[in-house]
Amino acid sequence: MTPPPEPQTPWRSIIVNGLIVALLAVLAPVIVVAVVWSQTGMAPQLFGNMPPQLPPPGTAEMVIVAPGAAISTANPYTGPLTLVVEGNITPDETGLTDLFYQHTDSMGLPLESPVPVTSLPLEVNGAVLDAPYPDYDPFHVYRVPFDAGAVSQSLSFRIVGQPRGGEFRVFVVVDG
Repeated sequence: MTPPPEPQTPWRSIIVNGLIVALLAVLAPVIVVAVVWSQTGMAPQLFGNMPPQLPPPGTAEMVIVAPGAAISTANPYTGPLTLVVEGNITPDETGLTDLFYQHTDSMGLPLESPVPVTSLPLEVNGAVLDAPYPDYDPFHVYRVPFDAGAVSQSLSFRIVGQPRGGEFRVFVVVDG
């Protein structure tokens, strides 16, 4: 007759289970990043690109510009300013558009390459904002230099056209 097998030491199973848990803890974020990257193509947002600080340092005030009516700042301004514009609108039947780029299609899916808008969708004091096109920002935040002129005046903002929704948040930053 053979003797019964020796009972297994519980330490072995504890160590093996601990190693499995540690391996899963290391691999889980990698798997999540790989899935998000393959589905959206937005790996740069997950690695290294950090959203800009909002409100930016030096912000004098912030206005929310929604479709419909114009909105003015509470304070008057003169001279050089920086307008930090954040947000998206949905013009007509196209996808989401930030200040400079359309970045989704009409179904809301990300475009492989964002498309520059033909005309900036924001007016300041009755004139379409005139600014050079920067590189696309996946966080949809852009710094635009603006000269308020020599005469102290409030700034009036309006979204151009009749978008179906969305808004821009405009931070007025006093330079210098």
